[in-house]
Amino acid sequence: MRKTFFWLLVAALFTLSCSPGEQKKAGHVLFIGIDGWSSECVRVAEDIPNIRSLMENGSYTYAKRSVMPSASAINWATIFMGIPTEMHGYNEWNSRKPAITPISVSEHGMPETIYTLIRRQHPEAETGCLFNWNGIGYVTDTLA
Repeated sequence: MRKTFFWLLVAALFTLSCSPGEQKKAGHVLFIGIDGWSSECVRVAEDIPNIRSLMENGSYTYAKRSVMPSASAINWATIFMGIPTEMHGYNEWNSRKPAITPISVSEHGMPETIYTLIRRQHPEAETGCLFNWNGIGYVTDTLA
């Protein structure tokens, strides 16, 4: 996990129910991020039909680069918070708290995340974050 972090896959699956001429809105959004799986591996892999299906029916990029220094907590914080390292303050691989004072914090004592914003704008929305590395929990607003 300490090797260069490749932001591999972002898949957004949309349920669209719009009549012609209307602005299309997503009924559901599914974000999948895989830590440590090189985008080059996905590009050349042949037997990954479910990943290919998500890519064909959603959105993805091979061009995303990691923020520096390239380490999991730093990159996941940047993805969830939408701000760079110098603004969120997480600067080590297994950061539990920002080492640098964040530019701003939410009512939950950490920089705002996508979950914070969704909860504020759509209190009825169902959100979730599944992970098996505890470090994700430190950079996600679990109270939102």
